[in-house]
Amino acid sequence: MSRSKAKDTYTLDDLIEQTAGGVECRKDKGVIDEIPAAYKPIDEVMANQQDLVEVVATLKQNYSSYCSSFLIVSSVQQFQNLSRHG
Repeated sequence: MSRSKAKDTYTLDDLIEQTAGGVECRKDKGVIDEIPAAYKPIDEVMANQQDLVEVVATLKQNYSSYCSSFLIVSSVQQFQNLSRHG
């Protein structure tokens, strides 16, 4: 979903509801476009790219200044570099 469509579709109450229960993120009108429901399911996204990528790990985000949920590692090499540095 586009950012502008998310802003037109969801409210601040929706954002608060979808991030309740332990999700630490900003909860104001400035980040409504980052609401979890605006994102495609990661399993669907990765399935559509299975001929382009190799999944080597699944990461769970612990903190964000926004509510975004995904970190996409574009290649195995980049992931290995990230792993070595930290």
